[in-house]
Amino acid sequence: MEGEGNKVPTSTSQYPTTDELTREMLTTFPRFVGAARRDWHMHHFSEQIRAFVFELLSEKPRTQAELIGETHANPSGMSKMIDVLEKKGYVERKIDPDDRRRVIVTITEAGRKANRHRHAEAIEQMRGTFADLTPEERKTLSDALVIFRRIMEQKHAKFSSSEEE
Repeated sequence: MEGEGNKVPTSTSQYPTTDELTREMLTTFPRFVGAARRDWHMHHFSEQIRAFVFELLSEKPRTQAELIGETHANPSGMSKMIDVLEKKGYVERKIDPDDRRRVIVTITEAGRKANRHRHAEAIEQMRGTFADLTPEERKTLSDALVIFRRIMEQKHAKFSSSEEE
């Protein structure tokens, strides 16, 4: 992840489009929400956390412990959420063939479809938020998001390393 996400992908223009900026916001703020939940000891699951789990699983399969670490959620809440997603057919749990004590959570095609649908709805809902920005304002906000993401990644790395000690 390091290096990736440090720059908002842009169209041929030097300024990001409204949709490009919206996509960046949708992938950046769930990370903020996860860190805020940890910092504020808020452990209920909202759509942002569920969306973040979908995004994480879209990148690669993960263990439940990895999902908990990335979202800063409590273990029982994560387990319940995975149960619900599994019952809906959005994720599958599989025993890790290399370590039978570990369970790997993977997103299914139905989960990918639901995530794409949720993502498209979110973009539609948020489009108006950025529609009135000038190209320069979108560029400024895009640059700020790069900084924000870097800060959150550093915070996550610091938190993760302190858990290992």
